[in-house]
Amino acid sequence: MAKNLKKVEEIVVSSMLEKLEGGVCPWKCPWGSGMGLPISGSTGRPYSGINLINLMSAFGGGEYYTFKQVQKLGGRIKKGSKGLRVIYWNFVEKKVVDDEGVEKIEKIPVLRYYTVFHISQIQGIESKVLKKTLDPSVCIEKADRIINYYIQGSDLEVETGFKCCYHPGDHKITMVPKKYFNSVEEFYSTLFHELIHSTGKELDRKSMLGVYGDPLYAYEELVAELGSSMLCWICGIFPTIQDNSAAYIKGWLEVLRDNPRWIMKAAREAQKAVECILSYDPEMKGFW
Repeated sequence: MAKNLKKVEEIVVSSMLEKLEGGVCPWKCPWGSGMGLPISGSTGRPYSGINLINLMSAFGGGEYYTFKQVQKLGGRIKKGSKGLRVIYWNFVEKKVVDDEGVEKIEKIPVLRYYTVFHISQIQGIESKVLKKTLDPSVCIEKADRIINYYIQGSDLEVETGFKCCYHPGDHKITMVPKKYFNSVEEFYSTLFHELIHSTGKELDRKSMLGVYGDPLYAYEELVAELGSSMLCWICGIFPTIQDNSAAYIKGWLEVLRDNPRWIMKAAREAQKAVECILSYDPEMKGFW
């Protein structure tokens, strides 16, 4: 199990590092909002966690199919296309003997993966998702609704100030007014970042104890960055890195080289934080 886990993690981490080394931040995608989220072509459900980040940074939204699913639907993979790995946890049964010598069956979690192809890599299957165009005003309304439900439901205080930050002791966020941001997308990306931080109280996230300059602080920032991007994509908002993109990417590349397993763990915690925020919105419950 340990070898398998290490192998799958190495595949995912190396993919993330390769993108950063190539000047692409996996969780800051330039794809337009009309493409929506990556979804399973067979079930229509959106991917989540590290799979969401990995697929978004490759082809963006739209349907993804396995080779067998493509064959079943009468399509074919375009020559030269490379698939993308989707990871999942599987459980295998194993006989164990407890301290009293009693034999029992335990379910052991094992990390697995399968390969999928984006609809643009497939011939003979028509995309239903990519024909749809999301109205930007509807995307903003959705974001505002999610934000308002969460703020009201979690008793989070939001004040206007000269910097953007979360105050754990007061469960309060300070935000620079929207008009001072370079774009509407950048405003929501920043606000979602701080909202992810604020879920640390409800979820009892240990990384909230970090202080500036230490690894725990950097890890919490990664959780907030990933969670912010997930929320933006869910709403149909796609911010890019506005300034100092080279420095931004270089900073995260250095962090993840030193702590390669962070990306998997941070994606899981970001997923929990996003689910926490969405749980307050009646329309978003059970989104995944």
